[in-house]
Amino acid sequence: MEKERFTFGKNDRLKGVKSVALLFGDGKTFFSYPFRIVWNFTLAHPEIASRTGISVPKREFKRAVDRNRIKRIFRESWRHRKKRLDVLISEHNKEIDIMFIYTGREIPSLSSMDGYIDKAMAKFSLILKPELKEDGNPENISPRTKGDK
Repeated sequence: MEKERFTFGKNDRLKGVKSVALLFGDGKTFFSYPFRIVWNFTLAHPEIASRTGISVPKREFKRAVDRNRIKRIFRESWRHRKKRLDVLISEHNKEIDIMFIYTGREIPSLSSMDGYIDKAMAKFSLILKPELKEDGNPENISPRTKGDK
């Protein structure tokens, strides 16, 4: 029996100026401490259920090593939990872009980050369920931008 691989590869990451600008321009937002989460359905990547980004503000964490540590802890925790979201999104033949903006004031441990992400995903699934039932609603789906990968 093959073990399930938990990965967070290059294709799973939200990157590109156009993708991020489109997400912040048209996206919906909610807050789940310590994250502000911006998300939007998209048509940009039909082979991938979700693309995720993380941002840590320089205003709160002046040193780059602290910002990078928080992002590294987030990515490690996220790669174990993103499968649940991917399954939920894939069941409805949709794609989604998500940006997590860390708003906490201290560097979290891996176990506390796990709890934060679990709490955020529980809230997110409650928000998503009514949205996913609206099949074929093109006004809340962002088109693929030219040259955006």
